[in-house]
Amino acid sequence: MNKIIILSGLILFSIPSHNAFAETISQTVWSLAMNNNDGDAQYKIAQAYNPSISNYDWDCRPHQFYLEVQNKKLRGCQNKSDDKYIEFLTKAAKNSHPNAQTNLGIAYIEGKSVTKNIQKGLYWLEKAAKAGAYVGKAQYFLGNLYEEGLEVKQDYTKAIKYYELASSSRDWGHNGSAQYELYWLYKYKLNDPVKSLYWLEQSLKKMDDKRALKLTYELIDYFLDGGQADGTKLEQPNYLWAAKYLMFFVNCSGIEKSIRQKIAFQLAWFYLNGLGVEKDPEKAAIYYHLGLELGKTFESIDDKLMGKEFLLNVIKPIYKNKDLYIREFDEFVHTDLYNKKMKTLTLENQAYATNASKYVALVFGENSEDEERFYTKLIDQIRSKYPIDSDQAWIISPVLALAKERKMAYGYYQDAQRINGKTIDQLIELYQSALKLEPKNPKILYGLGTVYDFLNQKPKTAIPYYQQAANSGYMPAQYRLGVIYYKGRGVKQNYREAWRYLNLAAEQNYAAAQNFLITIDKSHPDFDWLTTQYIEHEQNYRSPTVLVDGEDWLKVEKENNPTAKINYRLLKHNTRRFQSMSCDIVVNAALAGDISLQQYFVVEALNTKALVCKLPQDQFFTWIDNSNLEDDRKQFLKAHYYIATDQYDVELKSLIDKQNQYAIIESIDRARANWHYDNRDEELLLSLKELLKTGNQYAARLLFNYYSSQSEYVDNAYQRQKITLLVNDLDDVTKFGNYRSFNVFALFNSSPLTQLKYYEPVSSKELSSSEVYKIWFELANMHEEGIEVPKNNSLAYVWYSLLSEHQQPRAAEKAEELKQQLTAEQLTQANNRLEQYSKLYRFIPVTHLDIH
Repeated sequence: MNKIIILSGLILFSIPSHNAFAETISQTVWSLAMNNNDGDAQYKIAQAYNPSISNYDWDCRPHQFYLEVQNKKLRGCQNKSDDKYIEFLTKAAKNSHPNAQTNLGIAYIEGKSVTKNIQKGLYWLEKAAKAGAYVGKAQYFLGNLYEEGLEVKQDYTKAIKYYELASSSRDWGHNGSAQYELYWLYKYKLNDPVKSLYWLEQSLKKMDDKRALKLTYELIDYFLDGGQADGTKLEQPNYLWAAKYLMFFVNCSGIEKSIRQKIAFQLAWFYLNGLGVEKDPEKAAIYYHLGLELGKTFESIDDKLMGKEFLLNVIKPIYKNKDLYIREFDEFVHTDLYNKKMKTLTLENQAYATNASKYVALVFGENSEDEERFYTKLIDQIRSKYPIDSDQAWIISPVLALAKERKMAYGYYQDAQRINGKTIDQLIELYQSALKLEPKNPKILYGLGTVYDFLNQKPKTAIPYYQQAANSGYMPAQYRLGVIYYKGRGVKQNYREAWRYLNLAAEQNYAAAQNFLITIDKSHPDFDWLTTQYIEHEQNYRSPTVLVDGEDWLKVEKENNPTAKINYRLLKHNTRRFQSMSCDIVVNAALAGDISLQQYFVVEALNTKALVCKLPQDQFFTWIDNSNLEDDRKQFLKAHYYIATDQYDVELKSLIDKQNQYAIIESIDRARANWHYDNRDEELLLSLKELLKTGNQYAARLLFNYYSSQSEYVDNAYQRQKITLLVNDLDDVTKFGNYRSFNVFALFNSSPLTQLKYYEPVSSKELSSSEVYKIWFELANMHEEGIEVPKNNSLAYVWYSLLSEHQQPRAAEKAEELKQQLTAEQLTQANNRLEQYSKLYRFIPVTHLDIH
């Protein structure tokens, strides 16, 4: 009976907010209840009389409610009453009000406010349980009754029936309680491990039932013990599925910290060793840090935790210094104390490094690149949590000691970057030790150069180190050399060398180089050469690059030689926004032969309803013809030139008659704004599917909108899922161009065009795993056979490979068969897409078994 008592509390707090009206009953509600036999009004009055709901109206006492009616005898504060509560609850229940039927049934079962009557209670609960999608309370209560066998004959079949109904109800299914009860029944009463696991998964997906959340690791242990998706077990751990749930649970704040800590540590080990996930030392560092932040006691650590020795001997000791505070001024004020602390810390770090290196070697071996990535990310995580100033740098000292013990240059040059408390000779020694291990590392070369340049004031000695780093493309070194040659520090002043190095850095969007001011006298022999460099280069310098007699050279040149190119460069130089008032300048520069501007106007025509700037027709058409677009799109863009005129409809119709797919899409899209279409609009659906056969990705996007707007008519989760994935399949940036990410301000900043983002898949809560896999198989078959879309073996290979990763039968054979038909280039592109899909679609099938 304990579960029934708990449920009553849940019922009370699950009453919808519109029922919390115990304070006042209006004349309208009273009239509807008394005269119109209105079930909803009767239920409201019943709840007002309900003694278990306190009144919050200051005009009445807690055991009363306020009644607003014309009858003066009744108007005012009315006492709550069990009899009246049951009277109006019964009236509402007889008028088919599901909440009234539920509450009345519970009242009869529990004997509260009315004489206990099990038969009447069952009658009303069973009536409510059939009343629609929002009666999960009644279904859950009935499930409890039949499971416990209290007041009724125990019947697990009926309990399962009602729990399953409650689990899919709109008002009760979201909290995971019914799913948890099914897990408990199947595990402890019916001894069915497959179904018990399924329902535990279902409950945990909701992340709301605290009982289930305590069992989070039970699900992970199942897979680590060899549990498979079909309920069978193998000798080897199922790392793939264990990893799925580790990633699913690790950021769920509702899980107890000790359990979540264990999840974080286990996931870190998975990433460190590539168990069920792609090996990623940076993510491993993130999750080790998260685990350490979740608790200091390590209650979650047990012998079953994989990587326990690595955690205890490598990770945990690093964090013991986070509360250590060694202040630098102790070096000057309390020298003995400072030296004592430093000596102790050094000895502890050395002992730690000697021990930890044995465990690190087992994980990384000779892979120093991954090992450095791990240390770097771990230090980043520590810095983000504990800001490391000159007084707190000791927190990361164990990591650097470990890197040195492992003979890694990283430990030495990272230590050298912590200059406080070190002499110049000590810094040089650290950098030179690092160079012995990695003589071509640009970070080390540049770091050593800065010691000679800034601390030792020997820029001539620094230059060879800077040059080696700059030649490998290291931007800070290129910038610094530019400054050195510009100022003539340690070398003869040389504007050409200064420009060369500054420009190398600026081309890589290094802000310091882009912002650097060069001041030059007109009489200098390099004046003409230097000033033309700026005007001939396309990178966007964010501030004047050349000053002449204290003035921006572009401004001076505009007065003396106002060419279209000069005017545009000055506009671009001085503004971040593109406005219609600037059209003359921009258009003239394009007409003068600026290829990037010509491309811009073509791209703008793809993205806007009307061109901001009016262009000469013949020139615009020439630019379109010179682009690398396919003929259909070129013809459509020419028609687009007339978009703000009546001529546009004529041009569009002409292209539609020629079956121009872009014109057809435009026509559908324009009409869409005036439609309220639904699944019954077969003409629209056929038009879109016909276009889809050409591989038109925008047709797929319109289909997505079509299915997304139909929730009031049909549940289209399956179709929306399928078309979402198809949109991603057809988003081919090579064919269609990257135009939708090219905005009208693109020419006024130097950020590169971003890649088209994949659509996020529909929530897996709407579909079972078998439905998701069915969609994946359908997509693979569509691409392989050319059904509804152009035949594409590469995409078919991607889907079969993804299905194979999820251990679906027949998929591996199909993937291998299609692989043999792909060229090397096609296979590379397909595998790149597969890598993206594997990450994006990892958690669509959260549940591993469809038992319905």
